[in-house]
Amino acid sequence: MAAVSLQSLLIFTNQFSSMISSKLPLLQVLENLSYETPERRFKDVLEIVCDDISHGIDLGDALAAHDDVFDDIYINVVRAGIGSGRLDNALRSEEHTSELQSPDHLVCRLLL
Repeated sequence: MAAVSLQSLLIFTNQFSSMISSKLPLLQVLENLSYETPERRFKDVLEIVCDDISHGIDLGDALAAHDDVFDDIYINVVRAGIGSGRLDNALRSEEHTSELQSPDHLVCRLLL
């Protein structure tokens, strides 16, 4: 996931989860997040994902095409969330896991 910062991915995941839990349409959510994303590379990826989804490609497959941004775990969590009908919960779980693996969190744990 080196193509975008971990912070950008965490913010995206948090906002994505919140918007999905509000029952907003998937494409509208992703378009809004793409528009709001300040990191140019991430914005470009999200625009491509939006285009793919608007052409009928599954969200998991659209994300998997960008394995430099979304790792296998992220993609599989999204696929599981879609399959279970609980994408918002799956995203919250992924966000929590990613936060725990962030360098800042690890440093804090080492200092305790």
